[in-house]
Amino acid sequence: MPEVFPMLPKIDRDEQKFLADRSGVWKKDTSSDFLTSLVNSLETGGAIADIGSIDSIPDVWARPLLFKMALFDIGAAREFVQGLHDKVVGEWRAILAMLALKNLKQINLRADAVDLKKYRAEKNEFARVFTELIPRESSNGDADAWLTDIYVIFYDGLPLAMTSPVTLVASAADYPSTFNGGLSLPWSSDGKMLADPIKNLSHNELAALSVWLKNLRENLQRDSANVTGETQFIANSLLKCLNAYQLDVEKSLGGAAANFNLVPSNLKLHNGTARYLNESIQGVAASISDSFVRIIANPARNNKKLILVSPSAVREFAQQENVPPARFVVWQGVSADNVTENSLRGGRSVINQMNLGDTEYRRPEDFFYDQLAVLNLDAPGDFFPGALKVSGYDAISNYNLNIILPIRRELLELFSSEEIMQRLSFTAESDNDISLHFEFPLSGANGTGADFRFTKKYSGDDLIYLQQEIPVIEIWPNIQRAGWSQYYLYYENTQAQSAANAEILLDEMYYVEPLTYGRALENFPAQGLKNRITARLDNFPEALSFNYKKAGSAAVSEIGFILLKKPELKSRQSGLNWKIGVDFGTSSTMLYFFRRQKNSQAAGF
Repeated sequence: MPEVFPMLPKIDRDEQKFLADRSGVWKKDTSSDFLTSLVNSLETGGAIADIGSIDSIPDVWARPLLFKMALFDIGAAREFVQGLHDKVVGEWRAILAMLALKNLKQINLRADAVDLKKYRAEKNEFARVFTELIPRESSNGDADAWLTDIYVIFYDGLPLAMTSPVTLVASAADYPSTFNGGLSLPWSSDGKMLADPIKNLSHNELAALSVWLKNLRENLQRDSANVTGETQFIANSLLKCLNAYQLDVEKSLGGAAANFNLVPSNLKLHNGTARYLNESIQGVAASISDSFVRIIANPARNNKKLILVSPSAVREFAQQENVPPARFVVWQGVSADNVTENSLRGGRSVINQMNLGDTEYRRPEDFFYDQLAVLNLDAPGDFFPGALKVSGYDAISNYNLNIILPIRRELLELFSSEEIMQRLSFTAESDNDISLHFEFPLSGANGTGADFRFTKKYSGDDLIYLQQEIPVIEIWPNIQRAGWSQYYLYYENTQAQSAANAEILLDEMYYVEPLTYGRALENFPAQGLKNRITARLDNFPEALSFNYKKAGSAAVSEIGFILLKKPELKSRQSGLNWKIGVDFGTSSTMLYFFRRQKNSQAAGF
């Protein structure tokens, strides 16, 4: 027959006052007499086995005492509380880790003191009743510790735990309902219950926690060096739990811990053993170099500090790098598991309430337009022969489509056209189902660099079909030479041919604008939106921006780029003098040149 454990405390045989009343008989009484009767009628201070369940004891101190029983897993109740032991150990470890890493992870903790001596001196009736039930045990032998050393610990403004002279901390009995599923990793795996955080802490955080636990254990050993009897048993049990915690941390860490400094946590835990919880691992200045998702841009381009972050991207990259999401460092104190849509709502310099300083995050999709512009033509073919061809471009042209690369300008601030061409590719299942792929160069878990492949799909309403007739886009000359600074761009769309005046803007249209990284446009029309443009440039552009005006709309928006091949580098031949004139045309272009003293000549192309 299984052993039976009482779910409520026993009645004191010597104090029957509370039960002396008969049912159905009303009796006038004061709250003071009632509470005193209740206290005096309960048998307290007995064996741990008599405490029973965690939430059915009408005793304000029942929670921390049962927490002790379950944590130390001792006495006749061992079998009864075995399932509770693992749960309490997880809660205990989570609370200690929060205190240890408060500064390092910028955790929002607060502690409020509960001075029962003060309240009792003020003749507070509840304080008097609480002190009547006060436990007399502690890990350092101070019989009055429960009167002066109690603090309530708040997390994100909500009560989570209390300090305990016996177990250091104890969780609140009803914290799961208080937080209503709002607890996050690494403190909780289901949002409801605190759990052992070891497997959800990064290597750096585990190393910091190991240092903190070692310091805490040494302080407690000194504090309990001369205790005896029951106090010695409590102190040894607590140290045993701390030692087991530290060993598990070091096992997961896989080596010795690094050096960390401890600083005041500003929780103002000044009394008893709680004062050893008042130190936290010092937070260090966060650096983008610590992030596994730092974008490694071309060093000759923009010096922006960017990390690549989205809930799906960081988890996929963590899997690719074979690192558990909980230990995949997005930012100091932020793992891949911490990245949610809610954590990204504080602006591009904040993740999970963590300020990134001079660093910003970008989602992978931020570098690409939501719509893909295509020229839908009558027959397959390459209608941009001077453009760099990304992988998959030819396959799409088989569907009678030529695509405008849907990359945003910021991507050209990070990578050259040639680098983008090597990293960008397309696949197509049909003329209405096209996928873009881009290999982002990231720092990776080992800091040696790793590519993350991002895919964006375009179909149906995501496609912008431009007018079928291809525009005339010419840049001359198609050479480059040191010191050469005269180039000419000619653009004409089909509407320019039908309009009485090429300057008149018709309904739906698009136009191009040259772009060279790090150089402002010179000699380009300030109002570029025209059906026909002739402009002199001082450099051969790196790319052409496509700008689109939808039919019936006055708004003009950039929709993508054409990346241009670099012209051939030519050396100068001294002693040769040329005079050249160009007659641009839609059907042909005539070049007139005069060399030295010979007659002028013409060439058509």
